[in-house]
Amino acid sequence: MEERSGQTVGSRLIEWLRPYYLRLVYFQLVKDARPRAFVQCWQYPFEELGGEPRITLDEPEAGKPDLVFFPMTDWHVRTQRTQHMAAALAEQGFRCFLVNPNLGRQYKELPAGGRHHRLARLQKRVYEIHAVLKSEPVFHHRMLNGPESSEVAEAVGTALARAGSTQVVAVVSLPTWWASAEKLRSQLPVRLVYDCHDWLAGFGNMAREIAEAETAAIAASDAVFFSSQRLRDALEPRISGQGARCALLRNGAPDWPEHRGLRPAEPVVGYVGALEDWFDADLLASTARSMPEVSFRLAGSVSTGLRNRFKRLKNVEFLGEISHDRLPSLLRGFRAAIIPFRRCELIQYTDPIKIYEYFHFGLPVVTTWEPDHPDQRPLAYCAQDPMEFERALRMALDENDPQREQARRKQAADSRWSERISVFRRVIESL
Repeated sequence: MEERSGQTVGSRLIEWLRPYYLRLVYFQLVKDARPRAFVQCWQYPFEELGGEPRITLDEPEAGKPDLVFFPMTDWHVRTQRTQHMAAALAEQGFRCFLVNPNLGRQYKELPAGGRHHRLARLQKRVYEIHAVLKSEPVFHHRMLNGPESSEVAEAVGTALARAGSTQVVAVVSLPTWWASAEKLRSQLPVRLVYDCHDWLAGFGNMAREIAEAETAAIAASDAVFFSSQRLRDALEPRISGQGARCALLRNGAPDWPEHRGLRPAEPVVGYVGALEDWFDADLLASTARSMPEVSFRLAGSVSTGLRNRFKRLKNVEFLGEISHDRLPSLLRGFRAAIIPFRRCELIQYTDPIKIYEYFHFGLPVVTTWEPDHPDQRPLAYCAQDPMEFERALRMALDENDPQREQARRKQAADSRWSERISVFRRVIESL
């Protein structure tokens, strides 16, 4: 028997029980089981929407609409595309409101505890809307149903009313949120933008109904951004005749201070980012075994199973999740960097932020993924198999070419987020 949003009766029962099991059993019995992001999000000043005002809201700048981001990632988990864009736009005077995608799971209180939507202040001109749903659906497991979408739209609308918003652009990164954004548009003068930055069908934990809903979301948008040319080439034909509304908005480099230091002489190879199923652990293991004199340092959340798999490889070190403000000091310690992705559909269309971060420090990068950006291709070492990867990594470690390092730094400098969002601004100003 099927229920709405592609759920079976069994999955609905599990979803109903999960909020109580997590808080009353799992988080109580398992040490550090409560995600760090669920704790960090409440370390910022917040208020209950509809209650007494407790946080300071920055005044909007004349002529600049408020931006609402319906994201694919939690601000507090890892700094990715949406966070970079919001931070850069806030620096240029836009007020940015990000919906927390956990929809209540971040609350300590049980669903029956009378929870309310909340608004938090993350930094100057950047705010977070905590829309709370009783069912606490996992946002990439299924589409929201009608009442849930309305509840999210109500929370966002209340936050915008609290802020006195009169001009709004909603930036949607996942079809899960599309109905909420459309309901918001029915209440307020909102322009809808779809930010397409991943091949959704390539994620193993992404519900098929979500990936299949993307075409309709793109077609109904006032404007569409694509993070890579390959992604645009694949999806733009689905909205034939509407290409004028589409723009290429690649990922970019952080606005870190210029780096002029020399790469360390020690053979340290680094990786920063997700260690998910698209990360080629087999390739890393074979390379580490073949190069015992090289230290491999990986920053990113790692499962116990993956960590145990590398126990006997003493030259592989897992550093765990590293906050974005600590990345520069980490990257300065690498002589070379790697992007060992499995060759799969998801990776074919990606534009990894990490290559911009690596290039900021002039690092030679060995990758199984061919850069989408034509300026990056001659500056990276591309490998198709383990033997090529090892050979390329030895070349990268041996590289001593100041001009090539400077070319990488320049490519990153020309791709800073503060520059990237000029494309975003140009498009929304034309709507």
